[in-house]
Amino acid sequence: MKALPANEFIIKLASRCNLNCDYCYEYNLGDASWRTQPAFMSLETASKVADRIAHHALTHSLPHITIAFHGGEPMLAGPERIASVAKIFRQRLGPITSLHISMQSNATLVNDDILGVLEKYEIAVGVSIDGPREANDLHRKDHYGNSSFEATVSGIGALKRRGLLHGLLSVIDVRNDPLLCFDFIASFGVEQIDFILPHHNWVRPPFRPESYSSPAYGEWLATIWRAWIGGRHPHAKIRYLEHIIRLLVGAPGLFEGLGLEPVQLLVLAADGSIEGVDTLKSCGDGQQRMELSIIDSPIDSVLSHDQYLHRQLGHLSLSPKCQECPELEVCGGGYLPHRYKGCSSFVAPSVYCDDILYLIRTIRNDILVRANKNKVLG
Repeated sequence: MKALPANEFIIKLASRCNLNCDYCYEYNLGDASWRTQPAFMSLETASKVADRIAHHALTHSLPHITIAFHGGEPMLAGPERIASVAKIFRQRLGPITSLHISMQSNATLVNDDILGVLEKYEIAVGVSIDGPREANDLHRKDHYGNSSFEATVSGIGALKRRGLLHGLLSVIDVRNDPLLCFDFIASFGVEQIDFILPHHNWVRPPFRPESYSSPAYGEWLATIWRAWIGGRHPHAKIRYLEHIIRLLVGAPGLFEGLGLEPVQLLVLAADGSIEGVDTLKSCGDGQQRMELSIIDSPIDSVLSHDQYLHRQLGHLSLSPKCQECPELEVCGGGYLPHRYKGCSSFVAPSVYCDDILYLIRTIRNDILVRANKNKVLG
């Protein structure tokens, strides 16, 4: 198999965070690699990363490259370092390919200096917040157990006023009321909203209250789906739901969580290590490691690596149950870290299999009902 080149890169600008969210795959789900990482990516490493990506883009004539600054919390790097790194990427990649730079942040450290840098280098920011205060404070606290809610809301407001807010991301907790969370997040007037499943697997299954039915996460999302398709917050684009709709009609998906499209994403750690998708850290210590470094290896060295190839195999990487499933083209086995079943094995259905199937079938049935109704009325 010939692998497709990488065109999306997560850059770990910082390897530390000012929050201590209990569901965080970086620090709290078993991986300890952050302890051996430098606190921030050096400018020398950033220059090497930019040069390697530029060479990769030239070699494969890539029309566009996406760079996402992650952490930890990338704003811990401060305005000067963020500006220097962003300048390096703009200068090295701008003349070669269309470049989009974004940042994923908790927004608690937003200030005027950082806002100025984000504006100057055209960096769109996605912010993590799980809902109103009670929902957000279930998991998203600082290292002293204090709420992050007010600082996050303040940061979101500042980003939005400057036109820098790209979207909001919410991790699902089925104990939270889905419509209260949806209403709160949509109240910021942001267009892009993403509700994501918490990173669990068969070794460490997701929380499922006894009083809830089996597909609790699917039902949670389906509640938002029905409200949204019924006209609630029509300005919003809910990425997970739109992703399913696109796959149902045979269009390309929006991200790697569902579907069978080959994944072309790589992670560059603060020390220049090349890693697979960083959420593999939720499966245990070192699952994301490729034992390659940008310092002495070109990006193309990844194209023959088993971990990178595995994410481009489509249905061939899935369990027999998934390959025989009628929803294979849409579900695609679910997100790779959620398939983990121990002993470095990912050949299993998603631990959220029942939830995903419930949601896909709910969306398909609702679309068909609406289509038939419109046909009759027409």
